[in-house]
Amino acid sequence: MNRKLPKWFAGLALALVAGAAPLACGGGGGDADMGGAPNDEDETGGTSSTGGNNNDGTGGTTTGGTGGTGEAGGTSTGGTAPTDATIEDLISAICAWEFGCCDTGELTYRLGTAGSSVDECVEFFTFQLNESNTTSNPFVSGSGTALLGTLGYVVNPTRVTENPAGIGECIAEYQNMDCPTEAVTLGYCAAPYLPGTSACSLTNLFEPALEEGERCTFNSGLIEADGNDVECVAGTTCLDAGGDNPEDFPICVQRGTAGDPCTQDNDCDYNFYCNPDGDCTEKGDVGDDCTFNDEANPMPDEEDAGCLAGLKCDPSDFVCVSNCTANYPCEVNTECPEDFVCAPVTISGDADSWKQCLPVGTTASDRCDEDADCAADNYCDGSVCRDDEPIDDPCPSTRNEECESGSFCANNPTDEFGNPVYTYPAYAPSLICTTIRQADQPCFYPSTNPAISTGCGPDAPLCLYDPVDARHECTDALRGEGDDCMDMGTSLPSECEPGLRCEMNGDSEYVCSAGAGLDDACDTAHGDPDELDCGPGLTCKPDVCVAQLDPGEDCEDTENPGAEDDSLCKNGDCVTNWDENGPEFICSDAEVPESNGGDNLTCGGT
Repeated sequence: MNRKLPKWFAGLALALVAGAAPLACGGGGGDADMGGAPNDEDETGGTSSTGGNNNDGTGGTTTGGTGGTGEAGGTSTGGTAPTDATIEDLISAICAWEFGCCDTGELTYRLGTAGSSVDECVEFFTFQLNESNTTSNPFVSGSGTALLGTLGYVVNPTRVTENPAGIGECIAEYQNMDCPTEAVTLGYCAAPYLPGTSACSLTNLFEPALEEGERCTFNSGLIEADGNDVECVAGTTCLDAGGDNPEDFPICVQRGTAGDPCTQDNDCDYNFYCNPDGDCTEKGDVGDDCTFNDEANPMPDEEDAGCLAGLKCDPSDFVCVSNCTANYPCEVNTECPEDFVCAPVTISGDADSWKQCLPVGTTASDRCDEDADCAADNYCDGSVCRDDEPIDDPCPSTRNEECESGSFCANNPTDEFGNPVYTYPAYAPSLICTTIRQADQPCFYPSTNPAISTGCGPDAPLCLYDPVDARHECTDALRGEGDDCMDMGTSLPSECEPGLRCEMNGDSEYVCSAGAGLDDACDTAHGDPDELDCGPGLTCKPDVCVAQLDPGEDCEDTENPGAEDDSLCKNGDCVTNWDENGPEFICSDAEVPESNGGDNLTCGGT
């Protein structure tokens, strides 16, 4: 599921390169346990039953904080990296974080029957790692157990050697990690990231124990995912049966390193390529020269003399550049550092194939494909950045972003009945950059189309109906209990404060109401003066208010058995339960909004 990143992610180096992802909330290092092809399954360790990405690292270092104890909601002081740590110690640290930050319901969803305490959690995953031969990982992405699932179901302890120092570094990350306190969204990457460099990367936790020809685990989370092969020593890689592998099962197959003969890149090991002389050559580091298959018309992902994993070849200067830095070939803005954007560039006459991390555009010579590529006083005309249009000038394509600060594009506004509002010029609906409205000034009826503005400015951003003046006006506050309101239906935000409903009272007037209480009669028709919709934390089932459920509770539709019912959950997210020992449907650990009694956080401590 999609989630905002909590504030404590700000200190992490976000891994935004291909095949890498930020640390999942409480999960410890991405979703490597969710990917991979079936392996031989002859011993402990294996592959996931569902798809996903392959990053096992936390993506950087955390800010200082507190870790968990054995009970939900507890905390303990942080720690330093031990030098003699074991994987069992790491499992303990992850379980402690889970029980220290997640409440009982969240733990039910995230851990299922993996334990009701830190000790039971540790026992469960330690057993899966060392004794169980089960290789089908049941833990879903977002359950918070990505690294736990990887250790329990993917890693085969007979095919790796533990790296105590690396394990200690990962443990320290968990012990120093706060519970999330604020949900934030980063629109850019925080720092460069190279595969295998994070504390909780599998390549930092383990050393390969298999030599050429030995049987290995063919799993995408273990093969050149977040760094080199986890099981096969450098100079080999795990291949499934067929091709270069003569066996009927996966084995570590020889791959060339520096100076070894080759005919194609696949003959060479991780971070090596086959040069024109037929020798395996190490790929370029930051600033090193690089080339493309067609130097005259370079194309993305067609590097010849390539760059180390996590780096890309700059098609303009033909040097290797790091992710999250200037000139990095990118796809979205979040791959670029602060104050940079992923903007289109023209390479060898090709204006369509490339984007790079460039400074935010400020002039008509700066290319763009969205307004976010341009500075605050500019807009993107679909090709280049343009100065905002002044007040009283037309907005060329009817977007608010085209108008200078303090104004908006009066883009065919309508009244509450859907009739056009004639503003400027007097004889036609306005498509003019118009001064924003202040408190108590008239505004345009809110639209479901976000491109059509009410005209209200940041000091009074709400456009609410004023029954005294019989018009919509800008204000800075929602209506309180008992205040008159206009029923906005279900497609537009309510005029009432969180927890209140705009309902018709016994006098057939719409007022903000706290709604019906637990076990009270209810309906969902706002225009019915006899019965109210349910208040916060309640839902109408079918004509009586019942309490909504916390994460981890059974949310099967009571009226339609065999189906989920989102309205039963406080967070509005009822999903099929991955844990077959529990109910068929369960409220996920998605954040419960403040308007419904929550804190907008997942595992925010208690």
